Amino acid sequence: WARSVAPRATLAGPWRALLGLGSRPLADLLFNEPRVTRTPLERERLRLGGPLRTRLARQWRAATGETAPRGMLWARSSVFRKHGVPLRVMEVFSPSFAAVRPERLRRRAQDKRR
Repeated sequence: WARSVAPRATLAGPWRALLGLGSRPLADLLFNEPRVTRTPLERERLRLGGPLRTRLARQWRAATGETAPRGMLWARSSVFRKHGVPLRVMEVFSPSFAAVRPERLRRRAQDKRR
């Protein structure tokens, strides 16, 4: 689950490319643009019943038809800046993702390319 937050006015300014992303990954915009800088990753614990955890649970159910795993309590976030204007990106990973070993992910990606 991910959430990106920027001041609304920036969608007509430095971050207007967000509106035209379509199915392109946000990472294309963030990591392939030389004018974009990034703060170090920070971690944050989501409070059960807090606004972010509540939004996560609602959107998880809408996307999957299932209840969000209780272990989805930790997020990582970073602030990207373009021309000094911030865009905060937060990600929360399902606890089952932590159980997947990196070499298995690489193998799956290679199998898909074949």
